[in-house]
Amino acid sequence: MSNVTGSRVSSAFVLLAFTAACVAAPQPGVESPAQPKGQTQLKAELKPSAARPAARPQPGVEHGTPAVLKPEPSPLVQGPFTFDRTMHEFGDVFDDQDVQTSFTMKNTSGRRVKYTAHASCGCTKATVDKTELDPGESATVTATLMPQGRQGHQYKLVIIDSDDPAQPRAQVGITAEVNPLVRMEPQRMFVGTVIRGEKIVKTAVFTGRDASFKVTKVLAPRDQEGGTTGLASGLGARLVSNEVVEDNGVKVGRATVEFTLDNTDVPGNIGATVVIETTDPRAKTIPYAVAGDVIGRVMATPDRWQLRTIAPGQEFSAESILSPRTDKPFKIVSVDVDGPSDMNLAVDFRQLDNPNRVAYAVTLTGNATDRAGTFRGTVTIKTDVGEDISIPFYGAVRATPPRAN
Repeated sequence: MSNVTGSRVSSAFVLLAFTAACVAAPQPGVESPAQPKGQTQLKAELKPSAARPAARPQPGVEHGTPAVLKPEPSPLVQGPFTFDRTMHEFGDVFDDQDVQTSFTMKNTSGRRVKYTAHASCGCTKATVDKTELDPGESATVTATLMPQGRQGHQYKLVIIDSDDPAQPRAQVGITAEVNPLVRMEPQRMFVGTVIRGEKIVKTAVFTGRDASFKVTKVLAPRDQEGGTTGLASGLGARLVSNEVVEDNGVKVGRATVEFTLDNTDVPGNIGATVVIETTDPRAKTIPYAVAGDVIGRVMATPDRWQLRTIAPGQEFSAESILSPRTDKPFKIVSVDVDGPSDMNLAVDFRQLDNPNRVAYAVTLTGNATDRAGTFRGTVTIKTDVGEDISIPFYGAVRATPPRAN
């Protein structure tokens, strides 16, 4: 491998099997250059992929986590059975107590039916007192909702699968409004996306069932026994306040906890558990899930080059724009290319003429071999802000059709 500064470079690389790469996560709040993300303009006449539609915003978003929306129950099929009812509403339930109801079903198919029952979710259990019914015979289906660890609106199905040839599946539903011992808002924390070396702060609210409730201790991963290493070490948490408030006419204890993501020198994803200790003996310790993303200061657009299928001996090129995610400038220190040695690969970079923002164009060129098959490689760009940007490339050389005799 060779190393250059502002010049062309080529190097050897062992031919690897072509594999599709994962699509990189979008970066919020960043203006993209003219090239569409994930594609580039190539001399090999690439077909750009269709633009991905923007995600539809969800109502009720708070603290970065979408609110739980109540689904509209779909029409429930009855299969070869007739039920005394197809839906049961438990109403308000507590998350430390299982609730149960039973449905009566009658075989109205005119033939003997064998069946089994299961639930649509692991938090729900379905049982039957019989597994076969003669015509006109009835059985009981029992549904048990185990709401531990859940809160808000719950809609679950009990599914009965039978050997009826015309309509083998039947469904009944249950709903509940789960009131947890401790209500967490949001139920899980996504602290967001932070640029390497910067800081982001979010808060969560924990509400008990009575005025005596308090959070007594908050332990971030780095504060727990054994500590932690890696990205999770940049996650901090602290108790901000305990107060008594009125909630639906009842005085309850409410605590505010602050989460901080900083001291992150390496880009990547964070998934960790923060331990919340409370005065409620039934919820003395609460494992609270926290996640976040750390991204680099410099981004490449597109972040990979997909050369697709090219003809033997055909020239090709690909280009990405390197730009900062903040107003802090950077410089390219060197570029390297690693790929097949018989493709005359070379890489070059140049600073773009932009008085408002420092940006660079990095260009890869090469010639396809006369040998059909897949190929791949990587261009690595070193910067003066301590980040190495890797741009993978991959494609295929198509076979030459045999000459007619």
